[in-house]
Amino acid sequence: MAQDIDNHDEEQPDIRSLRKAAEAGKKAQDELAQMKRELMFAKAGIDTSTKIGGLLFKTWEGDDIDALKAEAGDLGIGPSAPAPAPVEIPVEERSQQEFRQTLGRGQAGAVTELPEMDPYDDAYRLFQEARKSGTPMDDAALAAIDRVLVAAASGDKRAIFNPNDWANERNQVGHRFDR
Repeated sequence: MAQDIDNHDEEQPDIRSLRKAAEAGKKAQDELAQMKRELMFAKAGIDTSTKIGGLLFKTWEGDDIDALKAEAGDLGIGPSAPAPAPVEIPVEERSQQEFRQTLGRGQAGAVTELPEMDPYDDAYRLFQEARKSGTPMDDAALAAIDRVLVAAASGDKRAIFNPNDWANERNQVGHRFDR
């Protein structure tokens, strides 16, 4: 019996070293699997440092690079992702946006080159076109008023109310506005 105990003590160091070796082997396998995943994502052209790339890295299960590229394309990441089409902003909206940004910064709007068409005539034309295309009357009227206000804010003297100029024009035309 004493001999069995001695044999048991002799086996203990071997079992401990085997367990340590098994743990080290498992750790190495896990690291290898992680490196293979990272390599697969790199080959697919997916940046795992971005939020969506990191989420895809955490949730993707599989070994097929083509399927991974297709999934990345569907999510809008990776080299095969279609570039978003540039949004074309109409010139008049862009100028209004620039004016609002300038005004929001507390700066006065710059005087721009006067358009060829009078702002009131342009507003009336815009209103008529909008109504013909089926735009509700309130929306068409707001767009027309906006056209006049943007012209006035841009420094177009034709759109700025000056009571003296209007009185002179009234006298020239011969109308009386106080009837």
